[in-house]
Amino acid sequence: MDFRRETINKIIKDSIRGQLLLLYSLEKNEKEVEEDARRAVKNITEWLDMVLLPHKNKHGLKFIKFIAAEQEFNTATYGIKGNIDGMLVMRDMNGVDLSTALEIKTGKHHQVSYRG
Repeated sequence: MDFRRETINKIIKDSIRGQLLLLYSLEKNEKEVEEDARRAVKNITEWLDMVLLPHKNKHGLKFIKFIAAEQEFNTATYGIKGNIDGMLVMRDMNGVDLSTALEIKTGKHHQVSYRG
């Protein structure tokens, strides 16, 4: 796949054009959605750089493998339940593999339960 900036921008624009009716119903304009998409792509690529290149993060962590998606999580101790977007194995700078959760947040939700 071609990950050049020009290609990504074309994909974003083409995708938005195909959803104009939906955007109108959501009271969003093309420019606003395009900026959101570009910001998301930037965040994703920075995160990928950080986890694939340990020297780019202060903890020296490196992504090793993806374990599972949409894992149900429930703890009576803290009263938290929900679905975790992904479970990953990361390797620390000492070569120790650690399991961790990946939670992807989109949008601007302000409910306490969402932030938790």
